[in-house]
Amino acid sequence: MTRVSVSLASSEKRNLIGVQLSKGKEWIRIPSIIYSSTLLTVVLVILGEEIAGTHATPHLPIVLLANLPWLLFPIYIIYRMWRYPYPYLDPIFRPSRTYTTYPSMCFSICR
Repeated sequence: MTRVSVSLASSEKRNLIGVQLSKGKEWIRIPSIIYSSTLLTVVLVILGEEIAGTHATPHLPIVLLANLPWLLFPIYIIYRMWRYPYPYLDPIFRPSRTYTTYPSMCFSICR
């Protein structure tokens, strides 16, 4: 029996995440948080090099404006996915953030 492994390229992973985000699939929440935090970390390291590294740019405002989408979109995705456990449900159908499922916690917190 031959074992075949399939590896997705980076662009294919981005397309997969983008398609699943646009379809509203709930399972994409954790992978999108991981992807966005990784992207945000790398962009901050690159900007740190551009601002104060050995190859600092003389045109800092242009570099910051060019990299602004690489900072804002991951922050937005993390905000949206972190805020609710089911980010694609309507607010009416989202589970409330109460402690009613844990009576002992509710007793200590709700007093």
